[in-house]
Amino acid sequence: MEFRFGYSWDYKGKRGTYEVVWHHLFTQAISNWRRAWKRIIDEVLRPFVSAQFATQGREEGTSWARLAPSTLARRAPGPILVQTGRLKRSFTGGAEHVEKIDDARLAWGSAVPYALFHQTGTGVGYGKREEKRTLGPGRGMPQRPMLFARRLDLRDPWMAEMQRILMQEGDRAARAAGFAVLSPSERLRAGARPPTIDEISEAVL
Repeated sequence: MEFRFGYSWDYKGKRGTYEVVWHHLFTQAISNWRRAWKRIIDEVLRPFVSAQFATQGREEGTSWARLAPSTLARRAPGPILVQTGRLKRSFTGGAEHVEKIDDARLAWGSAVPYALFHQTGTGVGYGKREEKRTLGPGRGMPQRPMLFARRLDLRDPWMAEMQRILMQEGDRAARAAGFAVLSPSERLRAGARPPTIDEISEAVL
């Protein structure tokens, strides 16, 4: 099974994708990953987005760029990206929330059209976290990602959490299929040495 995690968009007929994680995972014998996807929503995606809004981007490591003076002059006081609350609400529910789960795929996020522009940045600000001051029209907007906007590896705590969930659900499915699965402590008692992060990365990436 291939585990791919990223985001995609479809705006006025133009489509694009950005891949955050890709690696081979487990086996095709486990065909129903719905429980794992639901747990990833509840334990990873929703908490991450909530933390991004609460910390103004610092959860991922880089604070969102300050608003331009022209933007501050025409908006009500308040946190960045929460002028009306529409964008933030779209990640939790309602008509503009996206949540589709099947056996092998998960789609989750926001259908608010301008979410894409904040996630990626626009113009000279595309893919850049800091605002670039330029003269004239088309200056662009810096990137203020609500979801992961950089590639994750197994050293990242959010990636480690997704890996933990997938391994737990894989173990559960294997037991349900009649296989004997040792717990981590049982593996240690059996003399197995836990792999290092580098060994895991080499094995799955």
